[in-house]
Amino acid sequence: MNKRLRSCLVILLSVCGCAFAESARELVRRGNEAFAGEKYEEALELYEKGSVEEPNSPRIEFNRGAVHYRREEYEKAREAFGEAATGTVPAVFEARCRYNIGNAWFKEGVRQADSDPKKALEAVEKSIGAYEHAARLDPELPHVGANLEIARLKMKSLLDEISKRQKQKQKQQKQQEDAGKKIQELARRQRQAAQENQRMSQRNPRKNPQKQAADAQKMGQKQKKITEETKQLADRMEQAAQQQQSPQQQEQKDLLEKLGQKLQEAAGRQKQADEKLDRKKLDEARPDQEAAAKHLEDALKELADKKKQEQKEGDKQKKDQQDKKKGEEKKQGEKKPDDKQQGDKQQGEKQQDDKQQDDKQQGEKKQEAAQEKGEKDEKKEGKKKKARLSKKARDLINQEKKRKRERQAEQMGNMPTVDKDW
Repeated sequence: MNKRLRSCLVILLSVCGCAFAESARELVRRGNEAFAGEKYEEALELYEKGSVEEPNSPRIEFNRGAVHYRREEYEKAREAFGEAATGTVPAVFEARCRYNIGNAWFKEGVRQADSDPKKALEAVEKSIGAYEHAARLDPELPHVGANLEIARLKMKSLLDEISKRQKQKQKQQKQQEDAGKKIQELARRQRQAAQENQRMSQRNPRKNPQKQAADAQKMGQKQKKITEETKQLADRMEQAAQQQQSPQQQEQKDLLEKLGQKLQEAAGRQKQADEKLDRKKLDEARPDQEAAAKHLEDALKELADKKKQEQKEGDKQKKDQQDKKKGEEKKQGEKKPDDKQQGDKQQGEKQQDDKQQDDKQQGEKKQEAAQEKGEKDEKKEGKKKKARLSKKARDLINQEKKRKRERQAEQMGNMPTVDKDW
């Protein structure tokens, strides 16, 4: 890339006067001097002491991030800039924090570009996100646009590299599969040849020497063909190993060299067997044939071990990605406890209000019921009272009537008797 990352670090080392206690201001001032003199260890120690005096100072966190960035401790730098950006800070200040986070991610991506382009791509993508965030907060922030362009070009370059390596890997896997099939075939044929030699050798040459000689000649022709194919495959493995030039191809190169070595060892023992068979020495050729079969089987084991290793690494990468995803989800969940607590609080307050409202309504209903009951009781009592008053009045009236009748009877008893003959 012709372009370089511009303004690799926005530095904000000024001391914010009244924002610090006297001791904190002095510590930060001395830390700034150490930073300017590239004494990063001393600067970091002074900022750490300053953070004890002012634990919530975003500027001290910012300066700590600057130290970690200069020391190429990009993860720690991102954490410090991230801490500086949290809380109540001006948008312009937060923009510079996000900008530096983008720079730290970009540097991390460049560092991993050769060893692991996939991880590098993730880092560069995050740098682009941080630059975009900074640009939204402060559209006038210098160099953010240029750095965005550089990061996007780097991302394209990484995508091309990943695609290239995937094709190389597919080619290597095909190469390994083809070699494995051929080695397996040669090992099988070589083992069968050794077993056949054993059966031939068990025949008594004194009884049929001509048959023994014919068997040795037949075995010699078969062995020469196996030897020739083994030598050709060994040469191809060595040539393929020499073609692996890049650092990313070193593992494949090592594997091909091991296979080539095992095949050459097998071919060497096969050649010795050929020479002995030419002399009709079946018994003497068999140990060489068996040793050649063992070398071929060892080559197969190398391929099997490599396949297991690749499978294990693939499973580990898959697990790491799953763990990373879970970690990010957990981290996102931990970022919103206040929202959850606020929601729970609001829900609790709402439930409490609803309960109070229900209690109030219930109380009013009970009060109304009690009032209604009271009125009914009063009416009932009134009726009872009225009934009691009516009975008393009737008793008085009845008594008065009774007295009246008694008086009338007395009056009539005192009157003179009237003569009836009138």
